Amino acid sequence: GALNQNPLETAVKDFRPIVTQAMHALKINQTQKKYSYVVACVDAAKWGQWIEKELYAWTFPALIVQRYIGVGDRYFFKGGGHLPETAEQLVDFVTKAAKYSIEPRLKSKRAQLPAANRDWKQLVGDNVESELRKSPATLVYAFKVDATIDEITEDVALEEQELFKDFASWIKTVCRPSPPAVAMFDATDNEIPLTLYSAGDFGLSSMPAVYFIQNDHGKLRHGQYWGAPISKYEPPKIAEEMEKDSENRNNFTIPSPRHNLLATHVPGIMKWAIVEARKVPEISAPKEAEVDALVNIFTAQTAAVAELDDETLPGFLADNRLSLVEFYAPWCGHCKKLHPTFAAAARMAKKSQGRVAAVKFAKINAEKATRAAKKYNVAGYPTLYFFKHGTPYPYHGATERRHHFVGWLNVELKPDIEEISTISNLT
Repeated sequence: GALNQNPLETAVKDFRPIVTQAMHALKINQTQKKYSYVVACVDAAKWGQWIEKELYAWTFPALIVQRYIGVGDRYFFKGGGHLPETAEQLVDFVTKAAKYSIEPRLKSKRAQLPAANRDWKQLVGDNVESELRKSPATLVYAFKVDATIDEITEDVALEEQELFKDFASWIKTVCRPSPPAVAMFDATDNEIPLTLYSAGDFGLSSMPAVYFIQNDHGKLRHGQYWGAPISKYEPPKIAEEMEKDSENRNNFTIPSPRHNLLATHVPGIMKWAIVEARKVPEISAPKEAEVDALVNIFTAQTAAVAELDDETLPGFLADNRLSLVEFYAPWCGHCKKLHPTFAAAARMAKKSQGRVAAVKFAKINAEKATRAAKKYNVAGYPTLYFFKHGTPYPYHGATERRHHFVGWLNVELKPDIEEISTISNLT
């Protein structure tokens, strides 16, 4: 009876004759090379997440041809959201896909409208070029997170994204009334358009990276390259390496990208972005004489870790009843590895809820601050102390990830006796 009918079968009932006729016609028309066709109907209500992840589809109905199941390009009939009305239309579509006569859909996440109060937008494979053409120029932070390497890499990537959001707010403020657009592009789940890949150093091996991309107004160079300048920020060390390698072309190597690019180079990126903004007449930019002061104000406001010495440490401890202080040496490899994680933990603590938000983070060069190093018995590097009302307690927690610090502080700051309101709070 009707109650036992499969909803999917009911939905495709009227379309089935068109598919049957088309497959029969395709089989007859094959003269030299034979293809094996598999036809499948998928219920988007039940398998929506799989369809979006594997087929890059989120508008329905959608007719998709994939050359090799699971790995081949995905071709959408009329871009998706439509079905052919005749078997002839379906045959024509499948034939063009088989001959690469139509463009496949790029790997992409679903495009989302940016929040009204957000200073940046998210680019996805499906809308990169159209979004870049909405503004005279766009600052793009492009990254690829390979969480399979280790968990620390993922932590660093998340921290970098937070820093870029702060940078986006800054650039929107200092470039009023007509700032460049600011966007992030996650290459983990989105494919890079060929126009950008072929026009500049916009590739996976270069990420993470920050780009300043001017609007080409749809006028591609040589029919396939982005038609306007694409500038990439080159950190000083990488630039020096490239200059040395260019002297001997036979030994040229591509320097490895810095995964903590923003944490290390944000002042330089800010100054570079202003220089690039001045090249676009439609973009507002501060005067050159004002840039250093604007950058210094930003770094002072967003600094998560205070830099102390023998003179400033006593006042810092007097002003902050709770603090976590790292004693380090500039030559110490373990200290250099810890610094980005320590700074990330400081920002995470600052944005958290509860007692940990009150903890201030600081670091002190024990090689120079000899009085402080002697007073607190610093015998190795790095040495960390948690100060409560000026009294130092050795830090015994893990240091690999930012939440290790925050979790340890949460435990340390938990009151010895806690009042509960109901018996359910015991579980």
